[in-house]
Amino acid sequence: MFLDEEIFVERGHNIQGAEGASSHKVARGLADAVARRGISIDIKSREALGRRAVENVAVRLHVVLHDLMLALGPRTYLIEERSVYAALISVHPRCLPGSRTRKPTATGSSTAGSARLVHSLGIARGGDGIGSPGKQTLMAATSTIEWTDATWNPTSGCTKVSPGCDNCYAMKFAERFRGVYGHYYETGFDLVLRPNMLDRPAQWKKSRRIFVDSMSDLFQVGVPDEYLDLVFERMESIDHHVYQVLTKRPERMRRYLKRRYAEREMPAHIWIGVSVENNDYAWRADMLRETQAKVKFLSVEPMLGPVDQVSFEGITWIIVGGESGPRHRPMEANWVRSVRDRCCRGGVSFFFKQWHKKGTGRDLDGRTWDELPKSGAAIGD
Repeated sequence: MFLDEEIFVERGHNIQGAEGASSHKVARGLADAVARRGISIDIKSREALGRRAVENVAVRLHVVLHDLMLALGPRTYLIEERSVYAALISVHPRCLPGSRTRKPTATGSSTAGSARLVHSLGIARGGDGIGSPGKQTLMAATSTIEWTDATWNPTSGCTKVSPGCDNCYAMKFAERFRGVYGHYYETGFDLVLRPNMLDRPAQWKKSRRIFVDSMSDLFQVGVPDEYLDLVFERMESIDHHVYQVLTKRPERMRRYLKRRYAEREMPAHIWIGVSVENNDYAWRADMLRETQAKVKFLSVEPMLGPVDQVSFEGITWIIVGGESGPRHRPMEANWVRSVRDRCCRGGVSFFFKQWHKKGTGRDLDGRTWDELPKSGAAIGD
């Protein structure tokens, strides 16, 4: 593994978890740990690297450091993506002709300075979509998902935990690009933290409903609590949006929310939901009920069976949808009607998303059902 004598890391702890280590020690520790795992990064001489090469190295280095963080444990080392770019500029300052960027220090440059570093490398700061690292993609700005306005993915990638995951559209999409060098989904559907996406909601001035982590699950085990804190800080501070956080991992969600909001109210513009594909996962709704969320919602999608044993008590909103795709599993109309009728009787907002997407429409008994929560944060027109 070739690395220059010093790599400057903007923020973090060293491999042993002790604070206050010099940037040189942190960098050496990272390099040694990566080398022990048999991962190599071949960075050639400064003169041999062009702009595109630097961009590709940035992507590879980010993947390696994230993989290392997961291997060492979520509390051992947290690195922000802009730190990786700062490190690259330190190692290869001559790769950026005409750049006036100062050599970063271990104590860190300002956020604005970090943004300049990213921009000078041509790395896209935003976008949940596809593209080479040097292109900016804006696919998150709108969404074809009927019950939201936009998607925001501060992480990507996930693992299957229940039958509802079997035909996961996100996994199928991302895995198509596994191994495609420099692609946004080069590592397929492996978990990747996307700190360059953290400030994306701030760029949207008009209020929207934002589906958080449509390509992942925010509460999966590989996402450090410290990173969850960063995501929730953004949702709390950028409060002109409504955030729709959906998970299949309510155990960690419940634990995290109880800790974060132990001594203060949870903001009404952060909605929390769980996926319940059939009666076997009624316990997810039970755990959701124990949270402090003002708006609690269920996503019964893909609906793989009746949910007549799932209590709707304390639930604000229920989304129902059939599985899409050529291998979709059937959804019976009476299962859907049962949910709709229970919602109507109990004053729960009901949203019917689809039968099986292509050619099947969204009508249920002669009309569409597009209800949104009657309580909680309202969103502007």
